[in-house]
Amino acid sequence: MLVLHSHFYLIFTICDTLITTMLFIIKLIRKAKQYFHMSDKSVRCPYCESIFSNNEDLSKHIDRIHLGSGLLEGDTRKF
Repeated sequence: MLVLHSHFYLIFTICDTLITTMLFIIKLIRKAKQYFHMSDKSVRCPYCESIFSNNEDLSKHIDRIHLGSGLLEGDTRKF
């Protein structure tokens, strides 16, 4: 009976590892798709290469993180 229990435990462990690995791979594929999809329509921060979906979000990021509040307010179409 002990041998049978050991086999079930081994099978369970292998299945659990495979499921965990598959979920990790699916997560990586989704992130890669999101990265490539955003890179077509997105803008990048010239300071840190962060990706943003529009110029307004980029401007807010630069104001908050790199330059301080108020320096890039106004027309953001120049980015």
